[in-house]
Amino acid sequence: MHSVTSLLLPYVLAYKYIAIFIITYWGALLLPLPSGTIIAAATAFATQGYLNPWTVLFVGIVGNVAGDNTGYWLARKYGTNVLERIGFRRLLHSEKFTVVERQIGQHPLLTVFWSRYLTAIAPTVNIIAGLGKVNYHVYLFFEFTGEVAEVGTNWAIGFFFGANWEYFSAYINNIWMVMAFGLIFSYIVWKTLARIHHNK
Repeated sequence: MHSVTSLLLPYVLAYKYIAIFIITYWGALLLPLPSGTIIAAATAFATQGYLNPWTVLFVGIVGNVAGDNTGYWLARKYGTNVLERIGFRRLLHSEKFTVVERQIGQHPLLTVFWSRYLTAIAPTVNIIAGLGKVNYHVYLFFEFTGEVAEVGTNWAIGFFFGANWEYFSAYINNIWMVMAFGLIFSYIVWKTLARIHHNK
């Protein structure tokens, strides 16, 4: 088991949903926390009666979305001034940085949505989206659906593998395994949204 995961799990058992929210929030905002693994583990505990699995899913999504949006809005409102003051003015106004900002704005599915599965870079994408003032409604749509898919992926691992989640956790960070589960959940999310839009 990942050392950080083993350190955090006792807090999940002791403080339950509060701990899950804090871990997922800070993992989405800035800190390199194994929030996906924590969701899988917490859901596995839920199948044994320690927690409610649907509450774990809800809190995990809320924590991730809140952390993402905090990063986006802090970067949008204060990011440019702060980074310029600490010596990143040249980088912020460089052509390469402008291209990255434009790519996020023009291809949110390939950047914002799929970066939810790559927790190491997702906070950076949030910050760049905020710095570039990517349309918030576009950002929120792809960020939210991406988090539903990503959290749902890890939730499904804990729910269906139950007490054996730890044996499976070695594959959680395998990009091909994550993408396989991600594609399934993404398809479900997109079909559900399309059905809702069609019925309006």
